[in-house]
Amino acid sequence: MSETKHAVRARARRLAAALGPAERAARSRALCDHLLRAPAFRDAVGLVGFVGRGHEPDTRPLLAAALEAGKRVFLPRVASKDPPALVFVEVETLAGLDPGAFGIDEPVGPPAAAIPAASLVLVPGLAFDRRGHRLGHGAGFYDRALAGPLAGCPRAGVCLAPFLFDEVPQGGHDVPVHAIVTDEGWLPVPPAG
Repeated sequence: MSETKHAVRARARRLAAALGPAERAARSRALCDHLLRAPAFRDAVGLVGFVGRGHEPDTRPLLAAALEAGKRVFLPRVASKDPPALVFVEVETLAGLDPGAFGIDEPVGPPAAAIPAASLVLVPGLAFDRRGHRLGHGAGFYDRALAGPLAGCPRAGVCLAPFLFDEVPQGGHDVPVHAIVTDEGWLPVPPAG
């Protein structure tokens, strides 16, 4: 591996700093359009999403469309910082989200007892590569959730096209995604091996 996680995070953050609000908004709209047309979205019973921030896509239109389509929508909330743990709360509206840990809009209410296995999990990240590897912020929240309560669900990495790199470093606990969606389209990940 030619770059360390620290170096790739720094590169992603430089790209994020150069991404203007108008470009983020236009790319977010295109990404949401690709997701809404994808069979994986159409066939999903539920959607485990996130509220994008910073350089991440604005996912609110997609979440609203999922609710309008009658899908069950689950959003993450930080349950514990040490050890890092997320819970997922089923929402019926995007109103009432509150800034939680790290300033991210989070749902209130009790955690869902279970996530339906036929739910599509949208996974945020600083960067992804075409093999389905993800680089997060380094705390391990999503890797733990993907290996735990979300393990049986199909998962798609969600990022704007500039954050799809040729390669991101991986550790033994990192959980890859099955597909990547950007503002340029849906990219299935080839099987490992």
